[in-house]
Amino acid sequence: MRKDLLDYISDEKIRKQCKNDYKELSICLRYKANKASIVLIGSLMEAILYEYITSNAGIRKQIPNFEKRKLTLNDLLQYARKFGILEEDLFRLSEPIRDYRNYIHPNVYTRKELDINENIVQIGISVFLELVGRIKNRVVNESDVQAKRLVRKIVKKQFSREATKSDIFVYLPIIKKYGEEKGSKIITESIKNT
Repeated sequence: MRKDLLDYISDEKIRKQCKNDYKELSICLRYKANKASIVLIGSLMEAILYEYITSNAGIRKQIPNFEKRKLTLNDLLQYARKFGILEEDLFRLSEPIRDYRNYIHPNVYTRKELDINENIVQIGISVFLELVGRIKNRVVNESDVQAKRLVRKIVKKQFSREATKSDIFVYLPIIKKYGEEKGSKIITESIKNT
């Protein structure tokens, strides 16, 4: 299991909790604790979706009373599908994880009489890893778009012209490495000194 898998999560508390759950999941997998594995996979999916939607103002604003809602994994999966975070194929694969996760409740577990076996857990891991990969790509792409906007804004302000591909090529890594505030200062100072 990759240790850096969840490094993209911006909220430090959620990132730390997810990393702890991910570490615990790897222990459960090693000891074939299938029920615990499914619970952790569902929990991780819920946390990752919640954090992404919370940190994306454009999506969050489209969900009435988002901050006041008690969102479940089912709710988050539905929103993820609605807002294009998950395509239909991954959404359909995610739904059984939600269902299996509900088997932690004794009345559901005994009524359904289903066994959570290694195959189910492997499907859950695959869905989880695909979900993380897709959200991580979205975060990186959104970050690139924001950083490019900032570079264009700085160049426009400092040079009174549109940013060229060369400007983007040179200044984008600075914004990515140092963040918006410090990166802007570095770029502005370098422009003033040329």
